Amino acid sequence: MDPLGEREMRVACCLAYNAPSPSASPCGVPAAQQLFLAELGTSHTCSTSSSGSVCPDKEPGLQPWMPGHSEDHRVTIGYGRKVLLTTSATVHSIEILSGGKLVIADTNRAILLRTKHILIGNKGELHIGSRDCPYKGNLTISLFGRLDDSDKDHSYFGRKYIGVGTGGTLEIHGEKKLSWTFLNKTLHPGESNQNNYLFQRGWGSRGIIIHVIDPKSGEALHNDRFDTYRSKDESRRLAKYVDDVGAGLILALMVNDEGSNNLEDSAKKILFRLGSQHINTLGFRHPWTFIVTKGDPSSVVEDHASYQGTKASSEAQSAHVFKSSYGEQFTITTRSQWVQGKWPQSAETHDGIAANQTGDVIHKNDKDYGFVCLNKDQTHDLCRNYRVRFLCGKL
Repeated sequence: MDPLGEREMRVACCLAYNAPSPSASPCGVPAAQQLFLAELGTSHTCSTSSSGSVCPDKEPGLQPWMPGHSEDHRVTIGYGRKVLLTTSATVHSIEILSGGKLVIADTNRAILLRTKHILIGNKGELHIGSRDCPYKGNLTISLFGRLDDSDKDHSYFGRKYIGVGTGGTLEIHGEKKLSWTFLNKTLHPGESNQNNYLFQRGWGSRGIIIHVIDPKSGEALHNDRFDTYRSKDESRRLAKYVDDVGAGLILALMVNDEGSNNLEDSAKKILFRLGSQHINTLGFRHPWTFIVTKGDPSSVVEDHASYQGTKASSEAQSAHVFKSSYGEQFTITTRSQWVQGKWPQSAETHDGIAANQTGDVIHKNDKDYGFVCLNKDQTHDLCRNYRVRFLCGKL
């Protein structure tokens, strides 16, 4: 369970499930787990089902269903009611039982269904495509909620689930896709599977950030942050940290925000001996990057820029290509920057849904124009209410 975010399921394969009991399933795993096999693109059939030639969303007697958007709306579909979801919707929960049926319309418009859970009870049915008429549209089911919500857990499914109880039917049939893997390099026995590593600094990472990298495999062994703006103790801790790193290991350093205020001579001397040519001139909010193989000053790659105040942005960037013990090349890149001006860093709805997950058509979202959502661009309802977080570089 994702305690803070939203879990999504997109139709990608075939799954047909008629549950005999809540404690056992044809595949030997809970229904909620079976469902998410579909998200991974696995073709998985738990039981056979008879399908007519008519697509589920073309079945006579279906009533169009457009519940709108309310996280407090608890929906029950039962007593022979058969409905067709034709547009995006947000509800608290959906329970289908006693002859009720929910069918998702196969349309060329994307549908985003947000809910905390879907429970398919006795004689309830949920259909997304069929065996003879696979779903071809763009459907996302997003399960929202937090661990600290007041909602009670289901005794079997818990929370954030699509559960099939005794006598319930869930059918999901998407277009079959060919599974494949692209191999972009030679694999060697014993090679680490940690082939890509990305560390993104943030506002809580002020000071000098250091990564230690294994030259044999390119694996990041350790990283630490030293707030040399705030404390001389941090400067002394940095000096000891660098001194303790073994010869032959790769060090990648960068300044985030500000790292010079309490950077003492002891730390500067150690970095100078490693090969740094700019550490002694590092000033207030100066971007600085440094890559070196410890014990080999000739391997140094370094960049430094001065802080421009409110005039302009400044950036330092270093990159170095290394060769592993397997003969493969890997690249280490460090970037340090101070950015002036402001632009949207993230946009989300008031209930915490990222703009790109809402189904809204976003008119603009860039540093030059800002964030704009226009009601006239939407194919369903109106733009949601958004809140936007800005990065402000000026003092």
